[in-house]
Amino acid sequence: MIYCLNPNCPKPENPDETNFCLHCGTGLVRLLRGRYRIIEPLGGGEFGHTYLAEDLDKLNERCIVKQLTPGVQDSEALQKATELFEQEARRLQQLGLHPQIPTLYASFKENNHFYLVQEFVEGENLLQELVQQGTFNEVKIRELLNDLLPILHFVHSQQVIHQDIKPENLIRRQRDRKLVLIEFGATKQVATAIGTSGRIIGSFGYGPVEQMQEGNAYPSTDLYSLGATCFHLLTQMNPKSLWEAQGYGWVQGWQQHLKYPISHELEQVLSKLLQIDHTQRYQSASEVVPDLDLNQKQQPTTTVPPNFSVKQPPRLQLPQWKIGAGLTVIAIGIAINLTRMIPNTSPPPSPSPKPSQSTPTEPPKDSQPTPTESPIPTYLQNLDSTLKDRKWKEASTETFAVMLKLAGRTNQGWLDSTSLNNFSCSNLKEIDQLWVKHSDGIFGFSVQKRIYLATGNRLGTVGETDSQEWDNFANSVGWKDGNFDSNLITTKGHFPFFRRGNTNQIVKNINQILFTHCDRIITNS
Repeated sequence: MIYCLNPNCPKPENPDETNFCLHCGTGLVRLLRGRYRIIEPLGGGEFGHTYLAEDLDKLNERCIVKQLTPGVQDSEALQKATELFEQEARRLQQLGLHPQIPTLYASFKENNHFYLVQEFVEGENLLQELVQQGTFNEVKIRELLNDLLPILHFVHSQQVIHQDIKPENLIRRQRDRKLVLIEFGATKQVATAIGTSGRIIGSFGYGPVEQMQEGNAYPSTDLYSLGATCFHLLTQMNPKSLWEAQGYGWVQGWQQHLKYPISHELEQVLSKLLQIDHTQRYQSASEVVPDLDLNQKQQPTTTVPPNFSVKQPPRLQLPQWKIGAGLTVIAIGIAINLTRMIPNTSPPPSPSPKPSQSTPTEPPKDSQPTPTESPIPTYLQNLDSTLKDRKWKEASTETFAVMLKLAGRTNQGWLDSTSLNNFSCSNLKEIDQLWVKHSDGIFGFSVQKRIYLATGNRLGTVGETDSQEWDNFANSVGWKDGNFDSNLITTKGHFPFFRRGNTNQIVKNINQILFTHCDRIITNS
């Protein structure tokens, strides 16, 4: 079978020996660019046609071919269209560097059509998965968010807005079960630029008001579409049908359509994603991370289909960028390998006494009850008492005093790289556990470390701090405006902090601290 590539052909299928289309008379092309053989059409619409193809130069490896047809005739307009096509193709090439975005193999013009050749991703999209497996539960939604948010973080860092996130454009890759994001708005922008202006980019129900009515797009535009996608998967209701009946008013009461309860915390995240006013939504993918991470510490009270078992989803990690050192980063750096040492948000219980060979059914009357918590070390009793009273600011001051004492730097009043060698993981672990325990998982070094990594920073590097990544972290934990004097602050990761003297300046650089020293301290503890 050979397919006619005339986008207006009513019936493109032709026998192999045919040279001209039997239905429209267009000359048939057996190999695009001498190497790509069309196998079958996958779909078409106002922005062009998509085909499954084989690449003869790569042992008949399958690929995707997208055809775009210019809607202009004069040479000047066609030249401009060609330039725009090449510009957007370069952008798609950059995006394809991400392992969960299809690679762009080629872009070219042939027989007055523009073509993009992309990686073929074998798997099923999430709409197909929804039909086959039924409603997603909270665990699967969290896994989706953990998988997709880092992709969006990368996309937006390339100054690109996808503009069409929906279940059909998310493929569960067969070989590793990772989500792959396809059908970028950049492709549709090419089509718009080369002659289909005036047509809307996006899908009704998934696209927010600023995109569908005003033609504007921001990172928060994609986040709205992400929220609408989660809604569809949680309810099996296409948001387009609700939009057609209620306009954007449907987002005000989206919870009523849930088939199963979800945790209040996840509901809050989705509600913020679905705000009608784009300024009221999360403004970046990284902003979602602290709230999502906080939710994972809660035990979701959800009813799920019997085919699924509730488990903790994998923790979200965004792409890592170069950073430098800071005082709070020092503590975070020391805590980088504490994941195994601090697996829970509360101190582990002491082991039960080993029973004797003839264990009685009841303990003797004079036996002592088994303690439920390890005793608080003497040097941490003041900190423990202050944290119990939820005096967070005073607890930060006490924490710093304890660290100075442990490092033998009380007289000097500050910490340097050498003094860090006086720390052991057990000391830092005990301090961190108290913070996490008394704040219900809101504060602590391990909490800050996760947020620090999730906002694009990286531990273990030597060099000056990347101010942009530090600012992302500072904004996430509420340090940016210097508002550190209230015990009422509940921003996740806000405490503990260390200021320079009596100022509202968080110290972020101390003599180029080498995180390798911190790693060595952890190893030796």
